[in-house]
Formats: sequence, structure tokens, C-alpha cells
Amino acid sequence: QEVHNVPVNWNVGDSSIAEIDENGLVTTLSNGYTLVTATLQENDQIAISGTLYVSGDVFVLDGTSGYVGVVDIYDDSVESNYFIQDLEATPTSLAIYNFHFLGIGYDTGTSGGVQNADLDPENHVLLDEIALPPNQFPQSLTTVDWMRVYLTQPDTDTLAVIGQQGANFGITGYIYCRDDDRPTDAVFFDPFLVATISRSDPDLNDYQDGALYFYTQANLLVNKVEIENENPFAVTVATDENNNVYYPVISSGKPGVSAPQLHLVTAGMSVEASIPINASPAVIAADKSNLIWIGDGDDPHVYVYNIDEDDWLFSPENPLVLTGAGSITAIEVSADRKEVYIGAANGRVYKYDIPAHEVSNTYSFGSQFLPIDIVIW
Repeated sequence: QEVHNVPVNWNVGDSSIAEIDENGLVTTLSNGYTLVTATLQENDQIAISGTLYVSGDVFVLDGTSGYVGVVDIYDDSVESNYFIQDLEATPTSLAIYNFHFLGIGYDTGTSGGVQNADLDPENHVLLDEIALPPNQFPQSLTTVDWMRVYLTQPDTDTLAVIGQQGANFGITGYIYCRDDDRPTDAVFFDPFLVATISRSDPDLNDYQDGALYFYTQANLLVNKVEIENENPFAVTVATDENNNVYYPVISSGKPGVSAPQLHLVTAGMSVEASIPINASPAVIAADKSNLIWIGDGDDPHVYVYNIDEDDWLFSPENPLVLTGAGSITAIEVSADRKEVYIGAANGRVYKYDIPAHEVSNTYSFGSQFLPIDIVIW
């Protein structure tokens, strides 16, 4: 029997984790989990409960050791070795999936894979690894619907798919690109997985135009958008004030021939604009907001493009400067929190407060720590 509009009393089991008011509005206070219970006011023998999980963590991957550090945003504490990778491998990227796994991509030099860590705040341990066949190396990890992870593998012109296999997770399939179509990055925004395709090989000084490939959740290629500049290599998702969706792409250009560019690809699968970047863009993030954040791979500079204004908020000529940071190595945006986390070569992560237009905090992981990827949980 269903009942509606019946007065209830709300309660949380652990008031150090969260508080709840008479209307059931929860205010989180710290990481952890607690029981939330609604009890009928007219009959306290009738109640329903559920577990509330609270996380305010920012995970940071160290490109030197493979350790994963964490920032607890509730108390601003920093732990540089929250997870200690036990493989002799080069870390590549991070992703959260299955709601409580942190996937750590790695490259051993002969093969690669993903090592899984449990995000349970009471028992955060490394679990197992999903090994790839020889000569397959993940460059980036992209989560789809929390239950699948796509690994871009430019060396083999493929995307590997991690999904559930019975009670466990493993490689469930591959997306094969054309020869020399090197997937370097990917992003998901329902209903498409969008992969950046580079046809360049900078190690051989071979620079070519690239593309964005649009895949359905059934892994079918439905369209491709050609990028007429050399070596597009990173993509994100942005939306304007009218909720129009864009897939911003950065391309490096060919040294001495063409400049790097920011390409705005629409949900209608066309390039709306290509904007020169007179700098060395290395990383990009937006988190479906109207601000596109780009980090410089040579200087402590961050560039921000506002798609609502069709203009730079921080331009390559007038950048956001993080003095002493070295180069920018990672960026992650939280549109909900209105915060940006910027990793730098000096071993620090800078938190930028978007409404206040300022760096509001700096987290130091040590000079030997190189933050190459950031995820927010």
C-alpha cells in the first residue's frame, strides 16, 4: 500500500557525517556513511531506512610513482599516498566506476591495464588488476554510466571496453579504428561516446589532421567530424546558457607550421569555430559548464574560454598565472561545486573558486609528486 503526504520524523545515525532537518534536507559534514531513517509521526513502529554515503574527495594521480593522493575537501587535509600502486609500471590516468572503484591505468612497457582500488573510506585498499594483452597501453580512461570504462589505446588504434563479467569486471570488447586513427582521449555525454582521433605521430615528426568519432552505447560509429589542424589530442564537454552541448577539442598544430587551436564541435556534429591558441595547450576540462579550462604544458598559465561570450576570460595573452607552478599537468572542473582543481609540475594542486575569481587554496603533495590526472568523487 502506498501512502502520500504523511508527516514523518527524520533522523541520521551519525551526526558527525550529516545533519537532516524536519523536511528531510541533508547537510553533509564529513566523509563516511550513515543511516537515514524516516519514521511515521502517527506510528513510530513504521519506518524506512537507507544508507547515505558521503564523499568529498579529490583524487590525484602521481605520474612519478603511481601513488594516488587525496584531498578531503571537508577539512582540507592532504594525503599523498592514499593508495600505493604495487606494480612496476608508469601510471597513465584515473577513472571512477561501479560507484566505488577507482581505476588506475598503467603501462609496464610491454603491456598495460587497470588496477582497481576500493573507495570505501573505512577500508580503502587496492583490489585487483585487469591486465591487457601484450603491447596494449591505456592512455586515458573514460567512464560511461558508471558501469563501463573505455580505454583509449593510440598504439593499437583501438578503444578497449571494461565492463561487468558476472560478479567481476574485465575486458568485454574493443572498438577498432582504421589504421593510423589513434584514439587519444574520450568523453561521454548521453547518448554518445566521443573520441579524439589523432592521425599524427609526433615522435616521428609526422603531423596530420584528425577527427572526432561519435559512438553509440552499442559501440557503433555513427559519425565523424574532421578537425582541420594537426594532432587533436584532448576533448571535454561544455554547455552554453541555453543548454546547447559542445565538445571542445584542443590540437597541438605542427611546430613551425600551424598554431595550436581550440575547436568547438557542436552536438550537431560540426565545427562551429576554431580559435588559435598562441601557447602550448596540454590539458582541457569543462564538466558540462560554459567555461572551458586549458592548461599550458610549458608555463604556469591557465586559459579560460567562455562559450556564452564567445571570448576569453583568461586569454593566452592575459592568462591566469600560477606563480611558481611550473607547467600545468592536470585540470578537473566541478560545475556543481563551482570549483576547479589544477595540478602543476611543482607537486601542488590549486583550487580555483569560480564565483570568487580566485585561487582559494593550494594543496602540496611534495616536490617529487607529479599530478597527471585528477578525479572528483
